Order: sequence, then C-alpha cells, then structure tokens
Amino acid sequence: MGLEEEEEEEEEMARLLRARLERMVADSLQPWLLRPPDVQLALRQGGTQLRLQLRELQLDVGKLNPVSMGSSPLLLHAAQVQELELKLALVGTPAVLTGILRGMHVVLCPRYCV
Repeated sequence: MGLEEEEEEEEEMARLLRARLERMVADSLQPWLLRPPDVQLALRQGGTQLRLQLRELQLDVGKLNPVSMGSSPLLLHAAQVQELELKLALVGTPAVLTGILRGMHVVLCPRYCV
C-alpha cells in the first residue's frame, strides 16, 4: 500500500468517525428538540482541538417545562438558538471548553399564562 493510499484511507476513517460523532450528538439532543439540528464536528490537524457547531436548535418546550417545574415559577413559551459553537482544547491539563452562543430567542411567561 502506497503513502497516497494510506492518506486516503486515514481521511475516509476520519470522515466516518466525524459522521458517527455528529449523529451521536444529534441523537442525544433529539429528545429535547423539535427537529434535528445541523451538526458539524471538526478536529484540528494534530488532534489538539475539537470544534462542535450546532445550528438551528429549536427546543421542545413541552418536554423542557416539566423538568423545570420544581425550580422555576416561569414556563418556556418558545426557545431557539441560531448557533451554538463549542470548542474543546485537548492539549494541557485540565482541558478547556469554550462555548459561544449566537442568536438565542427565549420567551418566558408565568405558569398561569399557558
């Protein structure tokens, strides 16, 4: 097997792993969402940083409200996030997780208004 074939095989394995991880993230969020999000996962060359981008998150308030009943007098009426970007630095101890939230829209109301 030549060097070029090995590189192609590594790229294909990385693509398959990335696709599987993207599916796992989407599947684990699915119970809380109205529809599947757009998920993109990227691993920086050399494996030093993992970046996860989630777009068009529409939260299912019907499933979130029962979970928050004991801790808040407010109910979610609507909740959506345009983009959530998480970066995990894999070098160093401890690992550093950074999150950036863009375009968050939340409507809250007292429990009696729903």
